[in-house]
Amino acid sequence: MMNPVAANTQIEDAAARQARRVAEAQAEYERELQNSQNERKQSAINAMIIGALICVVGLGITIWTYSTAAGGGRYVVAYGAIISGVIQFFRGLWAYAAERRGS
Repeated sequence: MMNPVAANTQIEDAAARQARRVAEAQAEYERELQNSQNERKQSAINAMIIGALICVVGLGITIWTYSTAAGGGRYVVAYGAIISGVIQFFRGLWAYAAERRGS
């Protein structure tokens, strides 16, 4: 038969090990959650940058073709690029704002 004091010590040691494992698991979960939030924020920022670039390219094409057709002639209004760039930018902005509120 086991000594009651030794048995109690073993139980306390097992409980302490279990508590450390739980604390380590909680810390790992928190790190993964933070990494996930950071990735979503970065993805939203990338969407805003890409949207802005697409919009600027569309505006640049429109301005360039308009200036070359100044004396009369045809020019291109790249409204598809402009609109899709604006939409992409605002999607990224909304995603970023949602992620900031959720943090």
